[in-house]
This record gives sequence, C-alpha cells and structure tokens, in this order.
Amino acid sequence: PFPSDGNLGSLSHLDISFNQFTGTLPNLTAPDLRHLDISHNQFTGQIPGGIGSLQVLQHMDMSNQRTSKYYPSTGERSTTGLTGQIPETLGQMRFLQTLLLSKNILTGSIPSSVAMLSYLETLDLEDNQIGGLIPASVNILEQLNTVMLANNRLKGEIPDLSGSREKVRTVTLAGNPDLKAPAPFILCDLEKLDLRQNNKYCPSERSALAAFYQETKGQEWLNNGNWTSEAHHCAWYGVGCTEDRKKVINLTLITNGVSGEIPEEFYNLVNLEVLDLNENDLRGTISSSIGKMNSLQYLRLSYNRFTKLPEEMNQLKNLSLLHLHGNRLTGDDSSMKVLMDPTIDQYQFISDCGDPQDAASPFFCEGCDMCCNSLEECQEPLRPTYDGMKAAGIVIAGVIACLAFVWIILRILAKKKVFSPPGSSASDAAGDDSVYSFLLTRRKSGWLVAIGTVAIQVLVFGLFLQASDFSNDDGDFVYSFRCPRNTDNCSDERAVTQYGWIMWAFLVFASLLDDLANGIKLLLLSATRGSSQCFVAGLTLFCVTALAIYTSAAYNRAIAMTNTELIVNAVILLFVNDVDEQVFNIVKILNGPWLRKVVDEADAYSSQLLERDIGDSDDERVKELDKGGEKVAGEDVFGAAQDRIDLSSRSKEISTSIENSGEQRNMWKGKFGSASVIVDPNSNEDLARQVELLQKQMAEMQRKMQ
Repeated sequence: PFPSDGNLGSLSHLDISFNQFTGTLPNLTAPDLRHLDISHNQFTGQIPGGIGSLQVLQHMDMSNQRTSKYYPSTGERSTTGLTGQIPETLGQMRFLQTLLLSKNILTGSIPSSVAMLSYLETLDLEDNQIGGLIPASVNILEQLNTVMLANNRLKGEIPDLSGSREKVRTVTLAGNPDLKAPAPFILCDLEKLDLRQNNKYCPSERSALAAFYQETKGQEWLNNGNWTSEAHHCAWYGVGCTEDRKKVINLTLITNGVSGEIPEEFYNLVNLEVLDLNENDLRGTISSSIGKMNSLQYLRLSYNRFTKLPEEMNQLKNLSLLHLHGNRLTGDDSSMKVLMDPTIDQYQFISDCGDPQDAASPFFCEGCDMCCNSLEECQEPLRPTYDGMKAAGIVIAGVIACLAFVWIILRILAKKKVFSPPGSSASDAAGDDSVYSFLLTRRKSGWLVAIGTVAIQVLVFGLFLQASDFSNDDGDFVYSFRCPRNTDNCSDERAVTQYGWIMWAFLVFASLLDDLANGIKLLLLSATRGSSQCFVAGLTLFCVTALAIYTSAAYNRAIAMTNTELIVNAVILLFVNDVDEQVFNIVKILNGPWLRKVVDEADAYSSQLLERDIGDSDDERVKELDKGGEKVAGEDVFGAAQDRIDLSSRSKEISTSIENSGEQRNMWKGKFGSASVIVDPNSNEDLARQVELLQKQMAEMQRKMQ
C-alpha cells in the first residue's frame, strides 16, 4: 500500500507506475510535486479531496487501476479500481497540464472546476462511468489539444471547444449513446475525431456542405448566414432539408458570389433534389461523381464558367429541369437525358448550343428545347435543320415526285378520254412575258436562257434558306427568346402575331396562285396532249413557285420579329420569283428579233397542241404527218415535222390577220405546201415582210423534205 501519511516532503517527481500497489490513496502532502504517475496499479477507493493541495502539479496520471477478478466457485466477477466522483478541488491545481484518469470506475460528472485549469492540454477520462453533461466551461481552455471522453455515460450537447479551436487535435466521444447529435461542425472537421465517420454525429451531408463552403470561398459570399456555425446545417443559408432534418434536399445559392471549383466531397449530397447555383463564378469540370446524386430533379448551373460535363450525367434519371446556358461548355448532350413533361409551361433543357459562343468549340445539343449564345440570346432549336441547298433540294424533289405521280395517273385517264383538256394555250400558261415560255420551243439557246434563269432563282432561294438555318453560324437567324438570370423560365420577344401570318399568306398566295394554277394547266396539257415540253415547263413553273412559298415561310420564321418585317421579307422573296419576267425584258432589250422568233415558235407550238386529239403525243403526231413514206434524211424526224406544223400554223395566222383588215384590196393567192396564204399588196410593210419570210421558210423546208 501507499504510505498512509501521504507526506512526500520536497519530492518533485513521483512515478510508481506499472506495479501492484493496492489500497486507497491518502491525501498527499508534497508542495513541490510536479509529476505524479501511479498508473497501472491496483488502487481502489476515491480520489482524495486533498489532491488539490498539489498546486504546482503539472502531470497527474492515475489511469489503469481497474482490475477484474473471476471467482469460479460462484461464477461471479468483481471489478476494482478508483471509484467515486472526481473532486472539485481539482481546479486548485492551476498549473496542471495533463490529467489522465482513464480505465477506472469513476462516477458522477466532470467537475465544473476543470475550467480553472487554464494550462490543461490533455484530459483523458475514457472508460469510466462518468455521467451528466460535458461542462461548457471546457470551451474556454485555450491550451487543450486532447480530450478523451469515450465509453462513459455522458449526455447532452457536445461542446465545440471553441477556446482551443486552433490547437485541439484529438477528441474521443464514442460509447456515450446519450450524447446529443450532431456534434459541432468544427469537431467533425478534425481528422482524429472518433465520431468523424458516424453519420449521426457527423452527417456526411454537413461535411459535404462544409467542404463546399471552404473550396468556394464561403467567407466572401454575399450571404453566408449560419454556414459552418454550430447552428444545425439545415439552418444554413440556402439549405433546405426534410421535415425531420435528416436529409438535405435543396441547395439554392443564386447570385451569391460562389466561386472556384466544386470539391469532390460535395457530391456526397446524394439526397439533393434541387441544386440551383445560377449566376455565380463556379468553373472547371463537373466531377464524374455527380452520377451519385441520382435524386436530382432540378439542376440549374447556368451563368457560371463550367467547361465540361461527364458521361455520368446519364445516371441522373430523375432530372426534369437542366439549365446549363451561360457557361463555356464543349462536347454534346449524348450523356444527358431530361424527362420532358409537355404539361409544364417551362423550358426544361437549356444549354449553350447557339451561336456565337465563348467556348473553343460549340456544344451540340440534340435534346435541348432551348439554345442560347454568349450574348444571352436564346431560341428554340428548329428541327430538322438542313443547309439551304439541301432544303431546296428536298422541297423540289418532293414536289417533282408528287407531280410525276399525278401526271402518270392523268395520262392514263387522258388516253381513255375520261376528261377534257384545258382550253387555254400552253404559251399563255407559261407566260407571254416569261422565259419559261422558251421551254415550249426547240431552240437550244432559248432552253439555256430558261434553265439559267431557273438556276439563278433556285440558288437565290437556297441562300435565303441557308441564312434561315438555325445551325448556320453565318446565317441571319434571329434569337428572339430571353432567359433572364433572375428566373428559371424564358420569354419570347417576337411580336409576330397570327394576324401577321394571315396577311403574309394573303399576300403570297395572291401573288403566286396564278403561277401555281398555270403550272397545273401545263401539266394537264402535257398529260392530255402528250407534250413533253409542256411537262417540263409546267413542272418548272410549279416547283419554282412552291420553292418561293417555302423559302418565304422559312426565312420569316427565322428572322421576322414584327408583322411589318414579315410582310417586307415576303415582298423581297416575291421579287425573286419574278426574275423570269425580268430576264425576259432584258432579252427583249438586248436582242428583240431573236426574242420575237422564240415567242413565235412558242405560240405556233401552242396552236398545234390544240389541234391534237386527246391522248396523242408528240411522237404520234409526227407519224401522222409523215404518212405516205415522207422521210427526212439526216434530220430529227420530230424537228422536221414540227417545222411543218409551225409554218402551217403561222401562215394561217397571217391569212386571218389580213382577211380581217376590212379594207378594199386586190387579192392574190399562193400555195406553199399545205398552207394557203392570202396577201393584200397594199397592207402594211410588216405583214408583207412576214409573208416573204414565210415563203422562204416553206421553200427551205420543202428542199429538206426532198
């Protein structure tokens, strides 16, 4: 046993550890004692209250006195060690730095006088039966760096040790089931806290939020109310939790000066349903760990500086809103899927898929219902998007295919004489003042002029279609939507109304309906009279007109912001549709005689078409004219027969014109082939020249026929 009088005289250092001393401890008298170590013995009883007289003591270790003995005869086990309460007089040892009382059977509570131990660095009370509250006074111990209170019966709130926050390194609290959760945030940030991985006392969501706060310069946020304080993390600014405060389901920090990169720990917020970090200064890439946050339904990262999204975005199966515009994203949306709900009056998937962009390469987004550019202008993507030439080709190919099918049906019906052909002439339908009428002749030069004009019209329409293409970086497409930073929805600033489109339709169809009708007339003539030239002319007229209507609609849809712009754009494109008439006038100025010949041939061909039987064709007509063995050597059969028809028809027209003059005239008659020409010598000179020309042409034709 320890000496009963406890008088240690002037002893300053006493170490009897790791022995087998037994008995109780006396009140020690040692005014100079600075080091006392009696650990790993078998002392029993209470710590004497006179221990406080050791006022210069710096190190006291009374740990590991507990022993256990088993009695086989009774099957009982007895445990001994230091018992009772820790005396309040402990606070008199003002210079105490180390207090080790672990592995005993101490009861009661931690004395409040411990707050007077201002030099205390280590407090070890583990493995006892100490209950009650942890005194808040420990918060003022500035030198404290180790607090070991595990495996006791403590309860109540856990102190934050704010006085020694910069020094505390090790804290053990496990084995105290009645301690109130959660533990203070500052403690859970310690690497040597035994409850660090305990989600009850150190919620992973709070740790994730704390890491986010530290990495994104939380001290500089515009509003960081309660963040990293000892208030429950559900009370931190912008954080929303379930009613029982067990899960973080909402984090909204709009326009809050959040900057930097999102830390990896942040993605442990696996219960988040709403994440809104709109208009901050977050940058870098989104980690692949975002795939763990599969409860997300609302993800708004717009107006930051993110550059890339991971493939794991496809694991966010519950997303119903994803706003990514106003960033510098590259790549595409192949890894993203948004559950589009047509009943929601809101744009659900917005990204930087417009033009221009700040990113090095554009972001391709097939699933987006709104695309924005770096000017904060947005537009609904128009699908499918084709380049101008391809769009024109598709329109023309579709029209040709439909008309060809209809023409075949009409041709079959015409041969069976099911219906009558239109009474109008082909030249009138093609246009007396249009180069399309050149297609009714056999002049190569006339066909070149007509085809060249059509090509110019198609190319011009193609330019307009290309300019109206949403995906064309150099186009005229107008982004009419705005998606303000302070809201999660977009509005259309386009002022085009239904009334404007009605006026557009009236203007366009009032101008082009006659062209559509004439194109159909030519196709009917072709089907009933068997004219390939009428087919080409009718198909050309109808296709160009249809292309003009399509181009006007597409271009206006792309750029018109008001009703007046809608009408102005329509007028411009209608002018393009009239280029064939303008070219006709240019040819008339440059080469009038040639033009008169071409027009005369077109008129003559139109006249002979009217003489055909329903169901005839060009080839059948040639055969009729060549009956009797007439053959044309070295010439195209159709061309020679066609010349005979044209000259015959022209001579009849001249005869009729002269007969209707009404003047008294001396008549004479000449026979030229099958044509009879009656000429008045006193008629005007122009008519006489036409007769002379006709005579020469007939003579030349007869020479060829021989």
